[in-house]
Amino acid sequence: MSTLSSLATLLALTLALTACGTGRGPSNNTDPSASPSASPSPSPSSSAPAPSGEQVSFTNLAQRNSQIQTARTATATTAEEWKTLWSEHMGSDSDRPEVDFEKEAVVAVFAGQKPTGGYSVTIQAVSLSDKTLQVSYSEKSPSPDSITTQVISYPSHIVKIDKAPSAFSSTRFTKQ
Repeated sequence: MSTLSSLATLLALTLALTACGTGRGPSNNTDPSASPSASPSPSPSSSAPAPSGEQVSFTNLAQRNSQIQTARTATATTAEEWKTLWSEHMGSDSDRPEVDFEKEAVVAVFAGQKPTGGYSVTIQAVSLSDKTLQVSYSEKSPSPDSITTQVISYPSHIVKIDKAPSAFSSTRFTKQ
């Protein structure tokens, strides 16, 4: 009887973990950077309409649980700023994606502490207007009836933009 009870418990736990994912990202770990051992592999972003001005293309660097525990936004325009931001985000400088600051920059959104898994933040669009980089992002919460991991999470999204830091003098983040 004890073996049957143990198997039932193991099956229930396996089903629960499979249903709710790992709590590291906004979906079922489709982001290759969601695994702590995986090196972030840039992938093209979805093309959402730009807020206004010239649309700027961007590449996903990381969309996962972060070590940064407070809600904030960030822009890195130098290698030193990028190294510092990545170290704060990951807890170390390992596996930091390459960025060529002669023609690229990094923007990031950190959603802060959330009570469970199932939360996400996504940079939707980036545009440039009058030397101001405009970053549009959205936050998603789990639906009330969804099954989520019961762990505190810190959603984030970091992208590199195809625009040299010299092309803009300020950054404005707008939550959709």
